[in-house]
Amino acid sequence: MKYELDSNTMNFEEKWARQFKVFSWVEYVSAIPQAISVITTWKENRLPNACLQAWTMYTGDAGGYYVIFSIMNDTHTCKNILRDRDFVVNFPGMGEFDRCYQTIKNNGDEIDEITASGLTIEPSQVVNAPRIKECFLNLECRLEWHRPLHDGSYWHLFAGKVIHVGIE
Repeated sequence: MKYELDSNTMNFEEKWARQFKVFSWVEYVSAIPQAISVITTWKENRLPNACLQAWTMYTGDAGGYYVIFSIMNDTHTCKNILRDRDFVVNFPGMGEFDRCYQTIKNNGDEIDEITASGLTIEPSQVVNAPRIKECFLNLECRLEWHRPLHDGSYWHLFAGKVIHVGIE
């Protein structure tokens, strides 16, 4: 049996303040599979920043290959990409997932989020952002465009053009 749901038929109770302002109710009733990646940038103080990410789309044609994703407005990653315009999308294998997950806990202005999580920084070949050495695929990207998800949104959309690929 299929359940037919919309926001008018469901009575959702928030488990934490602003839950359904920050996230859509759809995220809690569906399980849309996504590839896990870690977006890396430099913080303003030049320490590495790492953002575990799953809300990402990949598409391209003869004009280029693009990474499109959303990030919350108040994160280091959002501010860093808007400032520097460069970032790397790193794809961990299953063996690295636990360390990549640690980037959620090992963060802050004065923390090297890659090294603190037991991972290794390696320089990018083209863009100005760190890569994660243990990841089997690194997409070096340059910001192509960005915009708020909608007026008043907590989320910001980014589209980055893949400039260089490192693959194991």
